[in-house]
Amino acid sequence: MLTLCLTTSEGETSKKAYRGTQREAEYAKRMQQTKVCPDLLRNAVVDKPNQAWSIDITYIPIKRGFLYLTAVIDWHSRCIVGREVDGTLDTGMVISALKNVFQGSQATDSGF
Repeated sequence: MLTLCLTTSEGETSKKAYRGTQREAEYAKRMQQTKVCPDLLRNAVVDKPNQAWSIDITYIPIKRGFLYLTAVIDWHSRCIVGREVDGTLDTGMVISALKNVFQGSQATDSGF
């Protein structure tokens, strides 16, 4: 049994008992501190390709750690329009995925 000290957005601290591993407890604590940004495109109408993209980063467990996959998804077609795989989780991977999308879009879509 682990005890977590969590701080709320109002600055109050509460202790919670937590069943699980140390890694799970650390994850739960990080999730409490995660800042949630507003969904700026909630009411947007996306009726053409390349109007709006989203980026998803996921990890793939391997024998010695993780590989990280960045996928750029077109909201209109719901297709992956760009991707990048790297052994480290940093901004360079995301920038590289976006560069690949821009280069591919310019070669195939003259209106972009």
